[in-house]
Amino acid sequence: MMRHRASFASLVHARQRRGIVDFLNARFLGLLTVSLCGCGVILGIADVPTPNDSGSTDSASDQQADGTDANVADTVAPKNDVDPGPCVADAGACNALLTNLPPGWTPAIFAPTLIGCPNDFTGSIFYTDPQVQLGACSCAPINTTPPTCTTVKRRSGTQCGTVQNAPDIIVNGMCGTAAGTLGNSEELTPQPASGGACTSNPQPDQGKFTTGKGSVCETTACAQNICAGIAPPNYVACIETMSDTACPANTPFQTRHAAGSNMALDCNTACGACTPSGACGMASVRLYSDGSCANPITNIPADGVCRDFGLTGTSFASEGYAVTLSNVAYTPSAPQPGKVATSGARTLCCTK
Repeated sequence: MMRHRASFASLVHARQRRGIVDFLNARFLGLLTVSLCGCGVILGIADVPTPNDSGSTDSASDQQADGTDANVADTVAPKNDVDPGPCVADAGACNALLTNLPPGWTPAIFAPTLIGCPNDFTGSIFYTDPQVQLGACSCAPINTTPPTCTTVKRRSGTQCGTVQNAPDIIVNGMCGTAAGTLGNSEELTPQPASGGACTSNPQPDQGKFTTGKGSVCETTACAQNICAGIAPPNYVACIETMSDTACPANTPFQTRHAAGSNMALDCNTACGACTPSGACGMASVRLYSDGSCANPITNIPADGVCRDFGLTGTSFASEGYAVTLSNVAYTPSAPQPGKVATSGARTLCCTK
């Protein structure tokens, strides 16, 4: 009886130990699951990029070192934590400078980079200093209509020495009324093609247009430093106005920088006239005795050669002109240099 009680007690203790182990295993697995889902560090997944507000992921390559987007102008310039330095200029420096300038000029600092603005300054990133290279604008012909070959120059008489008034000639063998008498020799020469039309269409080459980007910053904390030509490190002191203009004379601010919220190559006015041209060749004139080109007399090559046809005094009443137009070209005039179309234009005049 005692042995049976001991065996029963051992069984109870074993089941209790197994239950404790199962409980602890369950708690550990639960904690492991929470760790994997919440922290993402146990298996080294903490570096997976997280979506931004738009659902996409941010890439460090899309941002400048100072946090600004490299492809955006006219955006608020970031703070760069640069100390602008002590305010050392006379408090009346701006009054002395600006009262001698046209209205609209104010002090500012400029850096030709995306450096942003120092402490106590605010500003924006702008496109700056556009460069239009030679050949940025070219012209191509459009809306073309070919010229026509409609007239010949006629010489007749002894050795084709007499210039005759050329009759109206109809192209491509059509019949034209023309009354006259053949001389003892005849020479017909095709005249250059005439008429036709074309339009010069501007062709911008964006690869020959460049701009910079820069930080333009203003302050009310110590504007007199700027007016005295003093700027924080990596900046230059300037005066600015909200238009595209020249720098005022008789100030230390003579280095000009054009700036704007957007800059584009403008070739709209670069192209002028367009001229069509062509050669008239393989031509001949067939003469007829009647007025409707029904009774042919002779066919005279229109090649500029004087010939005796043995038909001196023969009268003709109509003619047909057959000719080939070749070497057709449409030549635009030489393009003018391209211009810069600027939105939100401003001018910076700086000490250097």
